[in-house]
Amino acid sequence: MEIRASQTMFQRLSQAFAANAMPQEFWDMVPPYLHAFEDVFSKASFNLLLECKSCKVYPLMPREQDELNAFLQENLDSSYIHPFKFLMASPVFFIKKKDGSL
Repeated sequence: MEIRASQTMFQRLSQAFAANAMPQEFWDMVPPYLHAFEDVFSKASFNLLLECKSCKVYPLMPREQDELNAFLQENLDSSYIHPFKFLMASPVFFIKKKDGSL
C-alpha cells in the first residue's frame, strides 16, 4: 500500500514559524561584536534597574493629571502599553478641543 501525502502551504509555514519561535540562546540572538557585553543583556541586570518613585518632571493641573491617569489606565487595561522599569519619561501635551475638553 502506498500513501501519497504532502503538506499544505499552511503546514509548511506553521512548521517554519515554530522552528523560528523556539527559544534562542544569547549567542544566537546578539551580534558577535556585542558578545562581550553579555552581562548587560542579562535578566538579572535588567531587574537591577532603579524603580521610578512616582517622579514627575513637571506638575500637571489636577484636571490634566486625571485625564492622563485615565488614558494610561485605559491603555494598560487594553495592553496597548505595558509598565516599564526604565527611568525615562515621555512628554505629554494637552490640547483643548473646541468644546473645551481635553
